[in-house]
Amino acid sequence: MTALCPRRNHCLSANSFDHDRHRHRRDLHILSRRPAPHPLTPESAESLFLDALARASLCRKHARPISYHNRPTPNTTSTSRPQRFTTQSSRNKPPQSEAIALTPEDSSEPTPIQIPREQLRSIVDQYDFAGYQEDLPPNSNTDQRSPPEINVFSSATIPDRNPLVANSLLDQQAIDQFSLTIEDRDVPNTLLYDAYRAIPQPRPQYLGNDQIRLLMHRLSVVEYKDEHTMQRYLSVVDDLFAADIPMTRFEWNSAMSFASRYLRKVGDVQVDTATQIWLRMEKEAGIASSAATFSILFDVATKAGKFALADMVVKEMMQRNIEPSRYFRTNQIYCHGMKRDGAAVRKAYQDFVDSGEIVDTLVLNCVIASLINAGEASAAEYIFEKMKILGLENTSAAKIEGWRAQRKLGRVLNRAGKSLREIPERRSVVQNVTPIKPNLHTYRLLIKYHAHESGNIDRISELLDEMQQNAIHIHGSVFYQIIRGFSIHGGIRYSSWNKKKLDSFWDVFCQFVERDREAEQKHTEWRSEEDRGCYISISMVKATLNAYHKVTGPENTRKVWQEIKEVWKPNEHDEEAVNTGLEYALG
Repeated sequence: MTALCPRRNHCLSANSFDHDRHRHRRDLHILSRRPAPHPLTPESAESLFLDALARASLCRKHARPISYHNRPTPNTTSTSRPQRFTTQSSRNKPPQSEAIALTPEDSSEPTPIQIPREQLRSIVDQYDFAGYQEDLPPNSNTDQRSPPEINVFSSATIPDRNPLVANSLLDQQAIDQFSLTIEDRDVPNTLLYDAYRAIPQPRPQYLGNDQIRLLMHRLSVVEYKDEHTMQRYLSVVDDLFAADIPMTRFEWNSAMSFASRYLRKVGDVQVDTATQIWLRMEKEAGIASSAATFSILFDVATKAGKFALADMVVKEMMQRNIEPSRYFRTNQIYCHGMKRDGAAVRKAYQDFVDSGEIVDTLVLNCVIASLINAGEASAAEYIFEKMKILGLENTSAAKIEGWRAQRKLGRVLNRAGKSLREIPERRSVVQNVTPIKPNLHTYRLLIKYHAHESGNIDRISELLDEMQQNAIHIHGSVFYQIIRGFSIHGGIRYSSWNKKKLDSFWDVFCQFVERDREAEQKHTEWRSEEDRGCYISISMVKATLNAYHKVTGPENTRKVWQEIKEVWKPNEHDEEAVNTGLEYALG
């Protein structure tokens, strides 16, 4: 089978990832069996999708026969000032996220607060108008029960095989070391991947099926998808293709997710890549798509602004009678925000509630982000205030810390939503212990809006004070968004975004850096980026210097740079990176 990996990284080690970002964007591609005569055009994703549906999906009897080993099997399971901030010591170690278990059996006793469905629906109604839901017709497509979808390829259904025997003692030691490494759950993915790369080619053939499945799962679980994690995962996929070892549907979906979400801004390349991986999964591997597959396709199409393609994904999903998942319904909310349709955002959220899904902070954060994108910031602030009220009332809600715990919570709620749709009493128990109050992401969404759009610096100070009063961890990215606001709103006479305010925010940030310095030095391998405190980085320094340049001019900016270097003590590479951008900006 052909390769699936960015070009030059086909045989690179984990230490070879420090390439230029823009070169990565050009290099992401899928190598087909025959080289395409022309590169894909921006409009080709829709054409690929339609062509595939016409030949393989919409006309089932003409679909290509699927081999025995790849045959799907039926599923058998169902106004303050920033100086007010304190600088107390931060946590000395990152929190260890525990497994989340919000099952009805774990919450048999009634909780002090009951959140009825109508109250959840009314969160998006800024005027508490009970007849709002009658303004738009109900969406009959998303609320109907659907037959079970096809389940394909668990590790048990992949054909058994015997791993190759090592040719030398050195090779066997590498295999044994990998076997020990992969059994240790605390080993970070970087070291796990290094242990895998130490195995001689063809690497997968020296491993058992269970080891391959575990490796793919471990590498797929990351806090953020970026070039490094994408290349790491797809390089193993490439090895599996070369060794002619089949992948599970979960692994295909993960490959699609990495290839389409490794950049914050999704464009035509990511859409085309995701579509081609989907084609290969269904047409070559003979694996049918799941709700997760369509959720990924819908998400990448939406974020790239290809709403026609997103509509095609929805229609195909409905035609296959695949019930939308919790993640898909959440993506639909965000899609309407991208379309700048606030009414549709509200309707999609109310459909989410009416479908029996459980509302948590992440879903409401999505509604807030969507309303901001739709130009309804006041409505987003209204939801934020309601979240605070519900959070204060619901003292029995579980405490979720860390991205791993949040990931597990999402999976638990997805299962609970499916299994408890027809049992409202038990579903309400789960809803009552599900966290719904604002978190770091909620505050960051609003702070970013006021820093980049409204320019209300007093509101930003209020939000920062709230975070501290509510013991919400203030991550460095919050200050990054604020500092960027000075580049947008500063340099104008009588603007509130003046040098005094900039000095104030920068001083507070530096206090936080000093507060968290000990923890930064102690924990070199953090389990979560957001568990970290405030620290100085290249991007933060560049944003700060740009802000001072806009507000105070080039001469003072150079003085600030000298002061930052005394505190930061950058290495030669980091200093050169900042100097290059600074000289260009100052002319």
